[in-house]
Amino acid sequence: MEPWRSESFPMTVACGVCTVEMVVDSPDVIPFLACDVCGSTPCGRLCGKWFQNEDGATKHTMSCGRAPRRAARRRVARASPPRRAQGQGARAEEAAAPRGRQAPGRGDGAEPLAPRRVRLPPAPAAPRRRARRRRRRGARAAAGRGARAAGARAARAGVAARAAFVRALDGAFASLGGRERVEHGGGVRGNLAPDASVCSSGQRDAHYGAVLPNLVAHCLSRARLAAGETFVDVGSGLGAAVLQAALTTTCARAVGVEVVRSRHDAALAVRDATLTQLPPAAAAALEARAELRLGDAFDAATADFLSSCDVLLVNNANGTMAPERVAVASHRPLDEQLANVAKRCRVGARLVAMDTIPLLDAAALGGAFDRLEFDSGPLAVSWTDGPVPLVLYTKRKVSWTCPRCTFENPLFDDFAFITECALCPDELRAKFNLTAGDMDGHRPKRRCAKKDG
Repeated sequence: MEPWRSESFPMTVACGVCTVEMVVDSPDVIPFLACDVCGSTPCGRLCGKWFQNEDGATKHTMSCGRAPRRAARRRVARASPPRRAQGQGARAEEAAAPRGRQAPGRGDGAEPLAPRRVRLPPAPAAPRRRARRRRRRGARAAAGRGARAAGARAARAGVAARAAFVRALDGAFASLGGRERVEHGGGVRGNLAPDASVCSSGQRDAHYGAVLPNLVAHCLSRARLAAGETFVDVGSGLGAAVLQAALTTTCARAVGVEVVRSRHDAALAVRDATLTQLPPAAAAALEARAELRLGDAFDAATADFLSSCDVLLVNNANGTMAPERVAVASHRPLDEQLANVAKRCRVGARLVAMDTIPLLDAAALGGAFDRLEFDSGPLAVSWTDGPVPLVLYTKRKVSWTCPRCTFENPLFDDFAFITECALCPDELRAKFNLTAGDMDGHRPKRRCAKKDG
């Protein structure tokens, strides 16, 4: 019988969690008893244990008072004598029994009874669960160590490949009389006129500024150039970035597009000299992956090719693609033509630029592109020893969201950027003093009615 059944009601019970005293009027309310302050529930037999939830109290109530009996049965089972010893004890008990009575456990001519076998409960599941957790943790730790080791090996291999490329490139320039001689004597440096036979974008002149292996490695790492992807350097100059991407990564192709013929010819000479500095396997890989083109990046055919690539590198620092670089008034500015190429790329394509591109910044406000600014680190370019700023644009979708009415507008139509929302009426633009192409993300979002027709 439970101890509380012998108590007189009403009785006072103290909560085992917050020690608040409660009055129990009758034993009928004990199964529904709960603390009014902390919500704890006691054992239904009022053994003194309290629980945070009702399920724990119910499970404990069902087993309360039974554990000592199970422990006693286990002790008896473990202390049971062997079969032979128990038989001898039965015979001694039969001899000591009075005449006329049959010894317990014996029949007429029957053998002594074997001790009753007690089925012990299975081992608790908690140790097995702990063992499984230890095995899983060990497997995860081993996998993590393997991944870290693989990453470290890949990093070491990348560093070794970059060091080997730098040695080969230095040897190539040395065989050509040095980098200064190649750049000054071969019509490379300065603001040179594009080749008239290939230039169709209206570009007046082309700046020159060499990007060094440190910047190229940083850009490829940030853009996450993967195996099987295509890398393009727009305005490749001497083609060093193209050669580095082809030799130090697992990309499928590395292409450079240059609009100045004298720079293109110098890049071909540097590539041929680099091939002589490499082992046969690396030279064969370079020939298969690297390609140097003479052409305008913004003509129809080349722009179609660029829009199919995965990672684009553009050296547009110091106003290289400013509007004044276009000599023909009928042509769009170069940065707008570059933005038109980027918006036609597949979703997931990345463009690394050395200066901001206004139209892509506006599209980033509409969610079409992700925009990330980072620095190159020291010794990255030829015109300064310090780090230079870089911008990474990643295409996320083929439309931009109007910040005023949240309408999804397409990015382009007939090779032109769409910067005006199709649903926002003229009176809304007049109310906020907005102009065509304004995509200010700080304007209040309003749901606009669709125009008639």
